[in-house]
Amino acid sequence: MSLFLVFVVGLIDTVTGYEISFSLLYLAPVALAAWFAGAEAGSLVCALSAVIWIVADVLNGHRYSHVWIPVWNSLVRFGFFIITAYLLVALKSRLAFVQELARLDEMTGILNRRSFFLEAQRIFDMAVRKQSATTLLFIDLDDFKQINDVHGHAEGDRLLKTIAESMKRALRVTDLLARMGGDEFAVLLPETHTDAAKQVVEKLRNGLSQVASDNAWEIGFSIGALTFLRKPLTVDEAVHTTDLLMYSAKRKGKNMAVYETYGA
Repeated sequence: MSLFLVFVVGLIDTVTGYEISFSLLYLAPVALAAWFAGAEAGSLVCALSAVIWIVADVLNGHRYSHVWIPVWNSLVRFGFFIITAYLLVALKSRLAFVQELARLDEMTGILNRRSFFLEAQRIFDMAVRKQSATTLLFIDLDDFKQINDVHGHAEGDRLLKTIAESMKRALRVTDLLARMGGDEFAVLLPETHTDAAKQVVEKLRNGLSQVASDNAWEIGFSIGALTFLRKPLTVDEAVHTTDLLMYSAKRKGKNMAVYETYGA
């Protein structure tokens, strides 16, 4: 598309003559190539635009006082085009970076609550199409407040980061992991029935217990695990119901998992 536009602008430039400049119109294909295809494609279109401009100028019979003047003008246009292209590439990269930051929890680097709700909706919708089960885990750290009170908030922050990293290593690429706030985490396991979910929970618990032991953190992990055989009315309902299961684990003695099935 960008290459086609370059030739169209060049044709217009040739037809209208050298007295009317269409240099700015070359920015359209340059911008399209840089934004959608990247720096290399943008640079190519910049060079092509500069060459076509000078060809159009020569075909129009524009005479200069020195043979190198049109070459210089072409190079100036190329410089203007290339600066524009790289500014657009940098802008797109920056926007992508900011968007990615907005999706993640600032402390742990995993999904934040808002992003989890958006991604979870997509996974539940996919489960309906595939007619597959989905399991949601809600995890709360037992006695986390004691870590902050005794060792300080810096240690509490380190704990949360370490816990998030441990869970991320134990999960599949397709699983969702998010910090829901404070010391609460959620994990969404696509295409996972209760039996498979129990294996995942045990793997998580073993890894988390090892991390806690290695760092002398006297904490536990209360987990609510709800397997959805059909889509919940809303993601909020799914999270709330699984959260209640987690509190049931706390009432039963903490540091344990409670399982239920939704839609059986």
